[in-house]
Amino acid sequence: MNKTLFGLALISYNWEHSKQDIIDSYIPLVCNTIKSKAYSKVTRELVQNGFDENYGIHIPLGAIESILKRMSKNGLLNKQSGEWLVEYDKVCELVKNEDKDELDIAFQELIVELNKYSSEVFSIHLSNEDIEAGIIAFFKENDLDLLFANSNGRKRLAKGEGK
Repeated sequence: MNKTLFGLALISYNWEHSKQDIIDSYIPLVCNTIKSKAYSKVTRELVQNGFDENYGIHIPLGAIESILKRMSKNGLLNKQSGEWLVEYDKVCELVKNEDKDELDIAFQELIVELNKYSSEVFSIHLSNEDIEAGIIAFFKENDLDLLFANSNGRKRLAKGEGK
């Protein structure tokens, strides 16, 4: 699965299934970034760059700071002398592979269904890459409306209008 789509899917999954707020929804992705690089300490810039690299999603430094503060409150980080020290065992414990597996399966099902629909309705067979690019374009156009369940955005989406 495309790394950007995975990141957006996991954020959405956390938002819907865990009823987490938007900051908490990003924490598993930041933990995944920390785990993949085996960081013992992090900075806002390091997390921002890792997030860009791992998920293709750019998060402003102010938002990164809020995420790091929440992680500290949750015992995943400890701020000392201006540095964020990683509680590595706790970070690794938070990373859940079963969520990724569930998302991968659901995403593959979505790809199959979109391909079936495009073939039946438009007589067009799309590659997985074309479908992923289309989904990313859709999220780029409508991401804030979807993520924040903006009622005006839902109305516009229901009518088939973009931003």
